[in-house]
Amino acid sequence: MNTMLESFTRPPDLDNVEVGQTVLGAGLVAGTLPSLLLMTLDIDIIHNRPVYATLLAIYITLLLSLIVRTRITLWLWRHLWAYLLVLSLVCLAVQSQIAESFLQPFIFIPLLVQAALIYPPGRVALVALWLLGLMNLGILLGGQQYAPALLLPTFGYGT
Repeated sequence: MNTMLESFTRPPDLDNVEVGQTVLGAGLVAGTLPSLLLMTLDIDIIHNRPVYATLLAIYITLLLSLIVRTRITLWLWRHLWAYLLVLSLVCLAVQSQIAESFLQPFIFIPLLVQAALIYPPGRVALVALWLLGLMNLGILLGGQQYAPALLLPTFGYGT
């Protein structure tokens, strides 16, 4: 029982985060490439292009704040819960601006990877459930209110 409880309560292991800019940069590409592709296609699935582009710029800026080493980078890693909360709400806002549930949910993946780098497994599972919930809420708010639009990404990204 103590091992299970420790899995949720152990503080982040910041001293053993062995991840380079390449890994975080790959997360940036994986998270933004589908969004940029969907934005450049001339199809009417984005509800408000200027809002979508602004939210995407905020998302990229937040991801870069962990990749580019600055004075706040270590603070962000130490307060990753707050960073992930803000970034996940930005992801929700981006997802809700588009009626697409296959490529757009990729935007949530870098957040899960960042959590997995320093959190114990139990906390990573909670972050994953939070992100899946926000992804589905974003899909619903984006106008896709039918079962396949929700079930396919949930099982696809949830596994």
